[in-house]
Amino acid sequence: MRPPVRLVVGVVVVVLLVAGEPALGWLLAPGKVGDGLAQVDSETAVVVQLAVEPQRFHVERLSQFGFYGGREGDPRRIRLTRVRPDAVREIASLLWVQSVEIAQG
Repeated sequence: MRPPVRLVVGVVVVVLLVAGEPALGWLLAPGKVGDGLAQVDSETAVVVQLAVEPQRFHVERLSQFGFYGGREGDPRRIRLTRVRPDAVREIASLLWVQSVEIAQG
């Protein structure tokens, strides 16, 4: 390859590595949000289903969006309270989140 081509390929690889994960998460987020959450216009309690066993990092990251309310049966289901409507899509954009639903009860 010629030097300018190498530079372009290198820049593209770096951009994909840096922006790829957040961009993919943002694209997948709408499919992870449960029915009814799009219509919520005030703080609400949600249950977040994780694709992995939650570690301290996951709980701390989710706590940035609301108050940690414990686990819901399955250890991969985490309850958050007082979640703002605009934070729901942000939660769903995390790649290790499978779904976000309104908490029952």
